[in-house]
Amino acid sequence: MRVLAALAVVLAATSPALADTRKVLVLPLDGDADAELRTRLTASVRRLARVLDGDVQVGGQGFADTAAVVGCDPTQPVCAEEVRVALGVDELVYGTASGEPTGVAIVVAVKRTNGEEPREVVATLASTDAPEKVEPSLLPLFNTGPIEPPPPIEPPPLDETQAPAPAAPVDHRKRNIAIACLAGGGALVGIGLLSWAAASDLQGQIDASMPTTVEQFEALKDLEDRATSRAWLGNVLVLGGLALGGYGGYTLYQDRQGRTVTVAPVVTNNGAAMRLTGAW
Repeated sequence: MRVLAALAVVLAATSPALADTRKVLVLPLDGDADAELRTRLTASVRRLARVLDGDVQVGGQGFADTAAVVGCDPTQPVCAEEVRVALGVDELVYGTASGEPTGVAIVVAVKRTNGEEPREVVATLASTDAPEKVEPSLLPLFNTGPIEPPPPIEPPPLDETQAPAPAAPVDHRKRNIAIACLAGGGALVGIGLLSWAAASDLQGQIDASMPTTVEQFEALKDLEDRATSRAWLGNVLVLGGLALGGYGGYTLYQDRQGRTVTVAPVVTNNGAAMRLTGAW
């Protein structure tokens, strides 16, 4: 009884379509597309269906809900015929409007049955296009000839006269600082090595000296002080140069890790090309 009552509601909602001798009923499109978009697409399907003989009307609910009331599986082709017979119409037009996973297009699939195997047309509508733009692709569904697949949506050609957008400026300060630290560290190590060499020469003079007078002992002490100073200066310069060079090397490594290069195909009026972007 519940099924009969629900079917009566469906028949009442579609009563304008049952008034004439020949009846064509367009059911609202199902699918996960926006409700307003599906409403406008359903209106487009109804306009196209007017080429058929008979009174064309729009039903109150989609094919899936109507099939549930009738009690058939909407995924099976035979269900369309059962729904058409249950609604008492000569032709039934139904379909779906669903978004692609990428979100850049809407796939519109519309079927038509009049007692024979359902005919179907599948069209793709770009998400930025008006719903009415899909009508030429759906029109073959309502002709008697064979249905030709619509041409695929082509990406807009790249305007070669338009200058490409300027690339964002690359900050080289971090890399420049790293290079300066490496150069400075290397210079400090070099000067430190020269200081060690000078201290070694002084130490050789100290080892070879044989002082016998007070003046010679004072000169020897002066050599020892100079040798010690040169040795300590070499230690400080070499250690400081290694630390500064290590910091520069680590900073340069981090800077290189943060720079990427991207290679992407580009469609032009004359064919295809590759675009190289990034910083290095």
